[in-house]
Amino acid sequence: MKRLFTLTVAVFALLFSSFGQTTLSPGDLVVVNVNADGSDNFDFIPLIDLQTGTVINFTDNAWNGTSFRTGEGIKTWTAAANVSKGTVVSFSGVTGGEWTSSGSYAIANSGDNLLVYQGSAATPTFLYGVGWASASPWVFLDNANTSEIPSALTLNSTAIYLGALDNYQYNGPTSGTAAQLLDFVSNPANWVVNDAAAYSAYPNSFTITATETLVYSVNFSVTGSNGTISATVDGNAILNGADIEGGKDVVFTATPAVDYQVADWTLNTTPLSNTNTTYTLSTLAANAIVTVEFELIPTTTTYDVTFTVTDGANPIVGAAVTVGTTTVNTDATGVAVFNLIDGNYTYGVTATGYDAISSVAFSVSGANLPIAVSMSLTPVYAVTFTVTDGTNPIVGAAVTVGTTTVNTDATGVAV
Repeated sequence: MKRLFTLTVAVFALLFSSFGQTTLSPGDLVVVNVNADGSDNFDFIPLIDLQTGTVINFTDNAWNGTSFRTGEGIKTWTAAANVSKGTVVSFSGVTGGEWTSSGSYAIANSGDNLLVYQGSAATPTFLYGVGWASASPWVFLDNANTSEIPSALTLNSTAIYLGALDNYQYNGPTSGTAAQLLDFVSNPANWVVNDAAAYSAYPNSFTITATETLVYSVNFSVTGSNGTISATVDGNAILNGADIEGGKDVVFTATPAVDYQVADWTLNTTPLSNTNTTYTLSTLAANAIVTVEFELIPTTTTYDVTFTVTDGANPIVGAAVTVGTTTVNTDATGVAVFNLIDGNYTYGVTATGYDAISSVAFSVSGANLPIAVSMSLTPVYAVTFTVTDGTNPIVGAAVTVGTTTVNTDATGVAV
């Protein structure tokens, strides 16, 4: 019965550890205390909440750019309970409780690094790094005193170089957003140093406030009158002067009055050369003043242009008068009428039996316009074909010119 109980507890612990662990990213924790003297104690503070069973490794093994240099040690912390963000977690220098050890962990006062990671040493996910106790701990020289900064970490952001002395402790602000505290801790100016004796456990927890959400005022109005303007964010209407979360898109809609159209929009007095009825201010990142102005839709007045087509005396019926791409045939009085706006045009006229007229220029300027067109008959000449067999006429011979065929008469003639 005792063995069964022990096995059950072991399996439960394994399952809890597997499913309860918090997966961290670079900068989700910070180291706030490191010592190369005394018992090599150090402290860290998570900037996010950690679940029971979360495992984090701390090693003084150097990183050569692709893998760990072996020969040093690893301190592994496993959370025995949930840990709230901002809580100090201390390694006193003595293994036990939540702390286990492998290898030979010993911080050298001639220079060393502390790399924090999750996962295996073969495929680590780096979280933070500290280098100190020498002039250049972040240059890998294939020894126990130096290391490359892993590519996942950034100096003065998720990694820090403190200086060439032995013992350092963070002494900066302890309240702010997670991002602010990460910046504070990763600034060497916020640390104190003691080259003679190790610091004891870090004394202060962090107060981590919610991430600040930036908001910006959005004002919108109509310049003049003759229409209205409205705005939405995420499909919801907003009021003029509303404070809107940064990063949002604001969609403005202009509604012109009858006979009006959008003349232009402005953003913070800058014209946008936009005559659409909508304008989208994308990824809001500053206070915004949006205006829209309306203008009358230009009216279009047309004028009658009357073509009278004659042969000089009599009207020509069915003459085709063309202006641009429009063709109108003359009526029984030889008249064709076009409705045209002001502008410059050309016309052409064709009629069966008359010489064609083309590309004649004319202008419309604020009034009806009569145009008289006189067409000339196309000259016609008789061409007489006399078909014989050399002596006698051939009757009924088919003479074709173009598409016209005429048969010769009794005298062998086709005209």
